[in-house]
Amino acid sequence: MGAGLFRLLLSSLVVVHHYSSFSIGVASVYIFFALSGFWIYEMWTKKYCLAKNPYITFIISRIWRIAPVFLLCSMLALLVVCWSIVVEPSKPFPRLGLDSIFSSFVLIGYDSLSFKPLVPAWSLDIEMQFYLLAPIIVASLNRKPLLVMLFIICISIMTNIISGNKLLISLLPWFLIGMLVAKYSYYLRANNLGNWSGIAVFFTLSLFTFIPSLHPILFGGMHPAPLFKFNLVLNVAVALIAMPLVFTSVFNRGGRFDRLFSDLSYSLYLFHWIPLQVVNHYFPEINQLPFLSRLPFSMSLILITYVVSLGITLWIDRPINEIRSRFVRDRVII
Repeated sequence: MGAGLFRLLLSSLVVVHHYSSFSIGVASVYIFFALSGFWIYEMWTKKYCLAKNPYITFIISRIWRIAPVFLLCSMLALLVVCWSIVVEPSKPFPRLGLDSIFSSFVLIGYDSLSFKPLVPAWSLDIEMQFYLLAPIIVASLNRKPLLVMLFIICISIMTNIISGNKLLISLLPWFLIGMLVAKYSYYLRANNLGNWSGIAVFFTLSLFTFIPSLHPILFGGMHPAPLFKFNLVLNVAVALIAMPLVFTSVFNRGGRFDRLFSDLSYSLYLFHWIPLQVVNHYFPEINQLPFLSRLPFSMSLILITYVVSLGITLWIDRPINEIRSRFVRDRVII
């Protein structure tokens, strides 16, 4: 499986997470963080460090890459919320504060909002904070790798204990995993752990799906059982088990559409939340239907989501990204 198709699979798992009780989307986001660490390390060491004003070029490029689709989906999400002024929803939205409006344009601070109009964007806030630090981390890893690893792991554990999983530093080890894979990829390509990793993930999810006593940990929904409090632990475990499989994909050459799949994964990851919010707030009775009764509606909505996401990718994201790529190429010193 190529890297682009794998990213699309991860985004699809987030969609399934939000459209069903199958709660494995957090593991997908952690894997996205690890992949981001890998590609940022690769791009900085092989491209951006050769550019004019490398740090500025890097930050501009990263903002340019994220901003168009984020702003489009963020404005659509705000429109859905503000439409409640015209048509009162069956299920009211939380109060839209100035902080939510501000972060809907600038992204930074999105993860700390009490009301997120576009919930998946919380991870982009973490990504953007990582970009600001990434060149420093790369330089430090190249000088004192063991010291940097120990420092990041220790401070992450302390941050999780004190403030929970809400800050970049608490999530930084996921990015670190990807950066270390990029740094030591020569030693990792030869192993055959990817297949065993895939089997282990499948076996783990099967256990939690079919064993009644474990089932409530994986499946949440609107009325989760008490055991669902261990779902985050399960997601962390699945993400870690999947790492060899994840980084097998980055070394695979995808087909002619693999880059398209990668770009589509980003549009899908953000846009899918918007039709879901329309249904949740304006037609909540659909969620009360038995699974088989609401399945045709859910599948139709998911199909529309993929089609619209593809349109966003082809007509907005890719043309703008091509201009960004030319900007970076023009600044790279050969």
